[in-house]
Amino acid sequence: MDVADDLEPDTSFPDCASCGSPVTMLTVIGPTEAIASPCGCHAPPALFQPEYSNG
Repeated sequence: MDVADDLEPDTSFPDCASCGSPVTMLTVIGPTEAIASPCGCHAPPALFQPEYSNG
């Protein structure tokens, strides 16, 4: 077991719905449109919302 593996954060970013690159920030410009960063693609904000389970 490598100690460095335990120290790295377990984070992942959602993929852009248009180009597939990781999205680190989302700028919502309307109820049905957002701009993904850093790629700049436009997509509905609902595509980037995390899914939560109640169980």
